[in-house]
Formats: sequence, C-alpha cells, structure tokens
Amino acid sequence: MTFQSDQKTADAKGDVPLSLYRRHRRGAFVRSWASLTMWLFALAAYGFGLIRLENFVGDTLAVSYLILMNPPVLWVFKRIRSERLAGQFGVFIHFLEIVGYTAVIYSFGGIEATYLLPIYTALITYVGVMGPGYLPFLTAGLCSAAFGALLTLEHLGILPLLKINPEYYVSWPNQLAILVVATALLLLIAFISSYTGRLLKHNREKLHRQNEELQRTAVKACESDRLKSEFLGSVSHELRTPLNAIIGFSELLKEECLGPLNEKQRESLRYINDSGAHLLVIINDLLDMSKVEAGRMDLLLSETDLKALLEGSLNPFRERIREHRLKLTMDLDDCPGMVRVDERKVTQILYNLLSNAFKFTPAGGEIHLSARELAQEDGRWVTKTGEAAAGPIRFDFDPNGMNRRFVEICVADTGVGLKPQDLERIFNPFVQVDGSLSRRYPGTGLGLSLTKRFVELHRGAIWAASEGENRGSAFHFVIPAPLCPDDRPAQGRECRVQHGHGLQPV
Repeated sequence: MTFQSDQKTADAKGDVPLSLYRRHRRGAFVRSWASLTMWLFALAAYGFGLIRLENFVGDTLAVSYLILMNPPVLWVFKRIRSERLAGQFGVFIHFLEIVGYTAVIYSFGGIEATYLLPIYTALITYVGVMGPGYLPFLTAGLCSAAFGALLTLEHLGILPLLKINPEYYVSWPNQLAILVVATALLLLIAFISSYTGRLLKHNREKLHRQNEELQRTAVKACESDRLKSEFLGSVSHELRTPLNAIIGFSELLKEECLGPLNEKQRESLRYINDSGAHLLVIINDLLDMSKVEAGRMDLLLSETDLKALLEGSLNPFRERIREHRLKLTMDLDDCPGMVRVDERKVTQILYNLLSNAFKFTPAGGEIHLSARELAQEDGRWVTKTGEAAAGPIRFDFDPNGMNRRFVEICVADTGVGLKPQDLERIFNPFVQVDGSLSRRYPGTGLGLSLTKRFVELHRGAIWAASEGENRGSAFHFVIPAPLCPDDRPAQGRECRVQHGHGLQPV
C-alpha cells in the first residue's frame, strides 16, 4: 500500500514539468499573437505617419525577438525533467519576455511610451492566475527593474532616444517619480492577481474534491442499485415459489378437489387466495420497478388490435361492475385499428388505471373508457378529422421522424377526485393521496408510478385531470403507434425497444 502511494506521488511529480511546459506553450502562443497584433498596429501607425521609421524598425525587431524566442526555449523546456529546474526556467522565460516588452516600450520613446505599461500588467495578471502565488510579485519586480534600467540607460546616453515627438521632454526627477508610481501600481496588480489566483486555485481544488466525492457517490449508488436488483430478484424468487403454491392449493381447496367445504371454510380460502394474489401483484410491481430504474426493461413491440385490447381489458372487472352497480361507457369510434405497441405493458397500463378507477369510484358511479387517434400539426394536437385536441405540452418525439401516428387513451371516473397539488405527485413511487394509517383504500402506491414508466418507455406522456375532490378524475396517456422502419406494414414481425433507444427489428 505504501509503495503504491509513493508511486502515485512520484507519478504526480513527474507530471509537473509537463504541465508547466503546456502552460508556457499556451503562453508562447498568446505572446506570439499579441506581439503580431502590436506590430500590425505599429505598421498602421507608420503608414499614417504617426511614428517615424526608426520607431517602426525598433518595434519590428522587438516583436521578432518575442516571436522567435519561443521555439528554442520551448525545445529546452520540454526536455527538463526536474520540477525545481522547470520552475526556475519558467521564471527565466518570463524574464526574456519582459526584456522583449521593454524593447517595445523603448522603440516607442521610452518614458514617452508609459501608455504601454499595461503590457506588464497583462503579463503579471496571467502569471498570477496560472502560476504560484509568489510569481506575480517576482514578475512585477522584474518589470519595474527592466523599466528602470531602460530609463537609466537612456538618461546616461548609452541607449539613443527614439522619440516619436522630438519636443517631448521629462526631467530625470520626474522620470524617477513615474518609475516609483509605476512600481507601486505593478505591485498592487501583483497582489490582486496573486489573491485572485489563490481563490481560483482553492475553488479548483474544492471542485476537484467535490467531483471525486460525486464519483465515489455515483459508484456507491450504482453498486447499491445492483445489490438492490440482485436482492429483489433473489427474494422475489424465494417468495413467489411458496406463494404460487399457496395460491394453487387454495384454488384446489376452493374447488373442493380435496374434499367438501362448509361456507366458513370457503370464505377463509377466498381470503387466502385474494391475499396471496395481492401479494404476488406487489412482488411483481417491485420487480418491474427495479428493472425500469436499472434500465433493463425492454419493449417487445408487435402489431396489436387496440380496440380488442381495450375491450378485453375490462374482463377482470365485470364482476365488480355488477356488484357495485357501476355504469361503464366506452367511446372507441375513433380508436385506431392495428398499432405497434408492447401488448403486455399496455395491458398492464390499462389494468392499473382501471383498477384505480374501480377502487375510488363509489357504488352507482360511472367509468368511461375512450381512445382516439391523434397527430401533431404546427405544434398543436389534432384528431383524425383535423379538430383541435388537448394533449401533453411536453412530448419527446422520435428524432428519426418515425413516430407520426399517436393514440390517446383516457380512463375517467366519477370517484373521489384529486386535489390540484396531487395531480403530479401521485405518479411518484410509493405515493398515495390518502397516506394515513387508517386509509380506506389499500395499495402500495406503485401502480401509477409503474404506469408512468411504461408509458415513458413507449416514448409517451401521461397526465391526470380533476376538477377537485369528490368530482371525479381522468387519466390520459398518449403513446406513439409507429411501424417498424423497414416494415410498412409488417405481418407477424416484432420490434424490440431497449430503454432509451430506438426501434430495432427482432
């Protein structure tokens, strides 16, 4: 463990010269373009007669130096492997850069070109943001020393004056005063850039730590999700095996295959059978929910007679309709004929919605089932006859343009209704409108959540509508009814839709 940590530390240190080289390579690129831009401005100024020939020649030499210095220093830098030596050579590069900028200032008149001192401030700001905290102050000191050396050499006559305006004159004491003020300003900028660089470095490190923490959390979440799925699969198998036996033997006993029963025994067996079936539904719902969340739920699309499917979905509720004297109406006149959907999952969607409708509708109430074909024209929903229709505002259309045919199915009732704040909340897992321990209506709160997931697997949308409590509710869902891309129409072919993917012929 110690060896691995030391190896990682050594690797990290080995990367430091390379990162410094890349930083200076970016700096060389910026320096070259900035120098070339300055030379173009000098060329324009010379063309308009604003500067003299010696000024332009001096600027050309300084710019050439700033550009041509980059290849050799980068060649040397790339071959440095010591972190300390790389840092020292980086300071040397900044010194050479300062010499070049000072030569530009000299070519435009020296003290007369104090308006070019922001060149120094740009360099100080750059090293303050990109380099260590001491580097801006060191750079500011080198800039002040270079500018002071320029003024001194001009004053002593060692360097000839390249004045743009021959009549411009600043006394030596005033030049020293300008140098002091410039030095103070450069040090102030060094402090600001150093402080800003520390803040940025702190924020980068904090962001890096947060990203690492998020990555660890994501790995843990994926592992937890995997363990949850494995646990549910294992437990469901262990539960469903004896549960199927309980349901099967209770049905045999109900049919008196093992001997006659009295009325109390029949009633008890009915409770056992109903409770077992309810528990089996809960287990299957939990398994389906875990598969959907893990992205392992696939759609098996096949051509389905939608009208027959809708009519058949009412069969499990015929007895309840008679017992509770419920009025059932259907409007399937505009229902499309053959559609390509996952028949099992659409059946489950209808069963869940109809179960809720029958559960929450009191005796003597009414339940209405309807279906119609829809299309989108100019951003609005229309029926087959071209009439405007209400539909989902946000809808995830197929980017390949295959889903041009849609079907809307609605299950409405005159039951207990919904509050406005519950219209979206009820589609969350384990959420029930009546969350009290003494609630009148049993259930796990998974039915509508699974229904929403199955609709979304079809790239559809589902929503609820209600005028308030005790005023009934209506659940609408819209799903595409596409044909396979190479099968228009296809007889007996199936299409598989993986979670989040497109249609794939089987």
